Amino acid sequence: MKTVYLHIGLHKTGTTAIQWFLFSIMNLLKEDASAFYETKSVGLVNEIYRKVHGSESDLDAILNEISMKYNNLHERTIIISNEELSGTTRTGYKDSGLLANVIKYIFRDFNVKICVFVRRQDTFLESFYVHGLKVGLYQHSFHEYLNRIDRYAFNWYTLLEKYEQLFGYENMTVIPYEELAKDNTKVIKHFFESINVNITTKNIKLPYARPGLSEKGLEIVKRCHPILNNEEKELLRFFLEDKFPRPIDKPNEYLTVCEREDILNYYKESNTEMFNKFISRYGPEIYYG
Repeated sequence: MKTVYLHIGLHKTGTTAIQWFLFSIMNLLKEDASAFYETKSVGLVNEIYRKVHGSESDLDAILNEISMKYNNLHERTIIISNEELSGTTRTGYKDSGLLANVIKYIFRDFNVKICVFVRRQDTFLESFYVHGLKVGLYQHSFHEYLNRIDRYAFNWYTLLEKYEQLFGYENMTVIPYEELAKDNTKVIKHFFESINVNITTKNIKLPYARPGLSEKGLEIVKRCHPILNNEEKELLRFFLEDKFPRPIDKPNEYLTVCEREDILNYYKESNTEMFNKFISRYGPEIYYG
């Protein structure tokens, strides 16, 4: 039986660094580990979302074709990394259970291993807002953004349980992003440990992590994006990352002290359950000190 390793995010947990690195060593994966990596797996993700949110009658046939495509690969190990497989962020991943069921259907003939990086909810919300500014999704203030989403919908324990019920506890690897955030080499190391793929990496250039933007850079983005096309937005982003980078030890913080405390307290019980069950090697003190 073939094994498929699904790295499903979450968003804002180093997924881009992992994907860039996997792309850079695609040939090495084949040679050293007989492993197949598909860049972003956009076709797979699109069809899964069509199945979850659409009603086209031909989708089952399409999903069967996708399953057959992976079955027909020569490699015995398949690696797929795409944060969209965890669900829709703006809804608090409420569709994660449906996505998990479709994934289970596609890979029903495979030994499936799930890898998930999780991030504390308060910094997750702040980071996702900053990402939205940089790519042109948002022009409004942080608190306008916060009022438009359900800040209490990001229960990682519930999300993880949905995957555990379908794929089994023994096939789940959950890693706290906070342990790895300041060192992409640790992200890569933990990821490859989680997928049990051994490759020689000493001569491989580690992934370049795009820097965050300072508050001045983000303000320029907000003012310029309404009049730019997508190509111009991307060029502006590269320019600002060079001229107005955010120091790595100074995250963009927007929540008030009371708002942060409220969010952390709301998720304290579910986060503690998550650590006790899925990440016992670390413990909830990573979040709560």
